[in-house]
Amino acid sequence: MEPKAKTKKVATKKTTTRAKRTSKKVKPSFEQIQARAFEIYNEKGNQGSEMENWLQAEKELTK
Repeated sequence: MEPKAKTKKVATKKTTTRAKRTSKKVKPSFEQIQARAFEIYNEKGNQGSEMENWLQAEKELTK
C-alpha cells in the first residue's frame, strides 16, 4: 500500500474576497483631519492654503 500524497491548500475566491473586505480603509474623523491639517500648517511655518493643508491631511490619513 502506497502512502497518500499530501495535498496543498489553495485559497479560494471566497476566502480572497473576505480578506479584501476586512482590510477596508477607515475614514478619518473630522477632528483627526483638522488636527493633522493644523500640524501641516505649523510645519510649513504658519503658511499655506487651508484647503491644501486639509486635502494633504485627508490624503495622508486615508493611506
